[in-house]
Amino acid sequence: MEMNNFYSRGRLIFFAVVIGALIFGILISYANLMFRPEQQPVHKAMIRERGSILDRNGKVLAIQTTVYNLSVTPSAIKKENVAETAAILGPIIGIEPSQIEEQINNAPSNFLYLKKKINQSEHDDIQAAATANNLRGLRLEKTIARSYPENSLAAQLIGFMGDSGDGLSGIEYSFQKELAPPNDRTKINTYGKNIMLTIDAGLQYKLEQIAKQSMESTKAESIMLIAAEAKSGEILSYISLPAPNLNSYSYSTAEERMDRPAMYAYEPGSVFKIFSVASFIDAGVISENDIFVCDGVFEVKSTNGELVRIKCLDHHGAITAREALQYSCNDAIAQMSQKINSEYFLQQLHQFGFGSKTGIELPGETKGLVKSTTDRLWSGR
Repeated sequence: MEMNNFYSRGRLIFFAVVIGALIFGILISYANLMFRPEQQPVHKAMIRERGSILDRNGKVLAIQTTVYNLSVTPSAIKKENVAETAAILGPIIGIEPSQIEEQINNAPSNFLYLKKKINQSEHDDIQAAATANNLRGLRLEKTIARSYPENSLAAQLIGFMGDSGDGLSGIEYSFQKELAPPNDRTKINTYGKNIMLTIDAGLQYKLEQIAKQSMESTKAESIMLIAAEAKSGEILSYISLPAPNLNSYSYSTAEERMDRPAMYAYEPGSVFKIFSVASFIDAGVISENDIFVCDGVFEVKSTNGELVRIKCLDHHGAITAREALQYSCNDAIAQMSQKINSEYFLQQLHQFGFGSKTGIELPGETKGLVKSTTDRLWSGR
């Protein structure tokens, strides 16, 4: 039987060669795929950015930044290489090589943080040194931190954010919910809100310099100073010294961290005369044109027999309420106080806000103390 001309020997050989080539190509492709390193899926980086704290003019006082934690695996470093590793890292991270060597040799576990919050420049230097000297066992871990560009400026007011990402004091604490990004897993990028203060950073700096000079000249242990816009009541400067550097907050002292304007209760002294006179005028017991004679001393005996004697710094003679405030005249102000009922006077002071919190939105604020006429320490003075 003869073979059909279509299935001739030549054609069969040609088809066999083509099919063989295709099979060989497929096998080569599969081999390449099999031996190729596994491709890791690329995930979009999740951004969770904490809001910034700004002064009234938009100057940044606190902002999120990227830092690195340098850790070491002691078992990955040969004993004979520990001293060399310490000598190379020491100058870069600002720690004595002997201290690094001791930490690595006496590590309680196989993991050790050598230094946290390393900046980008230190990170790059460590990477370059590790590559050039073939250093083993080192790891740079990227993490989010807080940067305070003005260091100690308005430190107690701004506050501090800890390693956990939560505010620990000041505005960082009291506005944690607003500053922290919402925990929304449905979104890749989430952002917290910015907080703009009434503080003027320029004025804050100038007044802090004056406050520091005052501390030095008077040998004072501490000082607090607040500057406010008289018409609106907005706080323009908020000073409590000594103050911590917010970028090295963990090394600060309890005295530096104390927010004195919010926490301290103090007697306002002669400044209180302003509120007293305002109460007298509002009650209608004196007018701006009434005359009071200051002879240098005020003396009166109260109904309970208490003798109250208040001296003045001068003999001001016949003066009005405005002039009494101008000269801070104790005698004239005391005479005015005799014209008002004590209970009504206290009521007026409470309306001014004495004895209650201001609502300044800072943690730890005290409400102060205003005694009542039933208090055992109440005095006609």
